[in-house]
Amino acid sequence: MTDSSAVPPPPAYGPIPVVPDAPVLFAARSIPQAVWRGVIGIALIAAGIGGQVAGAGFPSNAPVEMFINFAITATAVVAGIILLVFAVTAGTARSLPLTRGPVSPLAIAAVAVSVVAVLVCVVALPGQIIESGATGIRLRYSNLSGPAFGTGFLWATGIVMGAISVRSPALISKVLGFAAVVLGFAVIATNIWAAAIYSAGLTD
Repeated sequence: MTDSSAVPPPPAYGPIPVVPDAPVLFAARSIPQAVWRGVIGIALIAAGIGGQVAGAGFPSNAPVEMFINFAITATAVVAGIILLVFAVTAGTARSLPLTRGPVSPLAIAAVAVSVVAVLVCVVALPGQIIESGATGIRLRYSNLSGPAFGTGFLWATGIVMGAISVRSPALISKVLGFAAVVLGFAVIATNIWAAAIYSAGLTD
């Protein structure tokens, strides 16, 4: 005889569906964050070494120029070491799948400081080159490298924050992060160029 007072078993529920916060654009296996940060960190250190190599031909009676080049290249190396530390702490963590989520404030800040550094170069360098071509007055290394020297904190911060912000799932955040990194390296390149032509005796 069946006991009518027995409590019926609870209904079986399936797994609760997970609704993403934003449409997923790309859900393939992503590259570990450590790789992104490590590659950019190594590139920064290589850029710093490149600046020193480019300045190997500086005359011995140019201590100011040597200091400027050292300060810029040392900033790049320190920023690279910082990113390598972040790479180690990231471990095997991976960037989240791409979505149309909100932009990361870190990515906005990264591209903003990098843009400021680039704008300083854009304002300062072309005028000097045009004036030198028009007047025949030789360019000076200290003037050509001045923008990279004066904005060292900005482009270094932009590269570091840009490399870190790539972990954001929002596509626009990744784009802004990469843009900040590229713009920062563009500023470093102006010093490597200035150091190389100064070493070659083409500027004063």
